[in-house]
Amino acid sequence: MLVNRPAIEDKIARLAAYLGLARDFDAFIAALIDLPAKLGVPYTLSGLNVDCEGRRAEIVAMAMIDSCAPENPVEMSKKMTQDIFDRALEGRLS
Repeated sequence: MLVNRPAIEDKIARLAAYLGLARDFDAFIAALIDLPAKLGVPYTLSGLNVDCEGRRAEIVAMAMIDSCAPENPVEMSKKMTQDIFDRALEGRLS
């Protein structure tokens, strides 16, 4: 969502308001980040026991050709996809 922010910020702000949050992209992201803890669910791929060891290149390549990729609001580069994967693996926002 952070990568797509320029293309979706207004829609997400409206969604936040609909959910009773401040009409703000950051308010929605904060609520989204808090959700796994409230549900008792790990928020990293490693915390979910997803075995990615040594498969980064393969997973990134598959993401680049996934049928959903062309529909992403922001055109994804290999570097952006690698960065998103690394952040998901480590539980980082940036």
